[in-house]
Amino acid sequence: MALSSAFDAAAQHQRRTTGEAFAVAQSIETLPGVACGGRIYRQLARISSAEVITNAAPFVRVRSIDASTARDALDAGVDLLVTDDPAVVSYAAQRDDFLTLPLPWDRTYVVLTSESARLDVSATLHLTLVGWLADAVRADSRIAQRPFWWESSNQCSSPVGTRPPAPARASSRVVYQSGDRAAEGIAERLVALAGSRSARGEDSVLGTLLPRLSQAGARATAAAIGPSAFAAALQSGDDVAYVLPLPRFTVAPCQELAMLLRAAPWLESARTGGGLPVISLIEPRSHALVRRGRVGLSVDADGSLRLLDGVSGKNGR
Repeated sequence: MALSSAFDAAAQHQRRTTGEAFAVAQSIETLPGVACGGRIYRQLARISSAEVITNAAPFVRVRSIDASTARDALDAGVDLLVTDDPAVVSYAAQRDDFLTLPLPWDRTYVVLTSESARLDVSATLHLTLVGWLADAVRADSRIAQRPFWWESSNQCSSPVGTRPPAPARASSRVVYQSGDRAAEGIAERLVALAGSRSARGEDSVLGTLLPRLSQAGARATAAAIGPSAFAAALQSGDDVAYVLPLPRFTVAPCQELAMLLRAAPWLESARTGGGLPVISLIEPRSHALVRRGRVGLSVDADGSLRLLDGVSGKNGR
């Protein structure tokens, strides 16, 4: 099995990427399922990579690969590839030995900033910004669709330990986690918009929605940093903006909110009666490229893939 998204073994239970969500789905024991014809199957629950080995059987080997080598992985005999690269998906669709399965829209890319926009801004300004960003994400994507769980966050109590931020020095960075191609495209486009002065109205749109970015102007830079550094930067709130994915669906919105506020405690001071000032942007989705006759799969409502044993007749491998 191969995953073309970033995979951090130390954070696999946080489901920040498609790869980490896949690992969680296999490592959590679930109830048996029923296939067509009433046949009962059991779901696989052991994953191995260079970094991760969970404790159940049978055994499946999973590799996180660079997106640039995803097509080579298909040619090398991988049985399942999860990718959001349109070129790789198109290549697999032309092959008779692969099924191409679009997965649910499972994550929403957002921008967070300590001086986020008012929540009462017009939909026109928001759609204008999203329109400028749409082609910056090189994946099957769409404009973020309501409802968003964070818009009803006023119904949740604040988690213990969150606090308004101490006065901080403002940097001019738009920060995203390295290896996240969608976040990279969004961050770089935001920086380009901040540095431009055209007749399209970037100044008015950014000045309303992202005032700190607008003020940074040509000084704004897009910064890719590793998982630990990103967590520390998000905790401080010192940067001009943060681009990251949030889960599109959750059955426990208050728990999800608590996790977000622990990661970015300065957001607490920006909460209003309408919820968090989170600017929703783009929703990409991945595709599962499945070699025929080799892998059995099910897809959860949140987009998580589960490997099935006994469906394909090949022990789920």
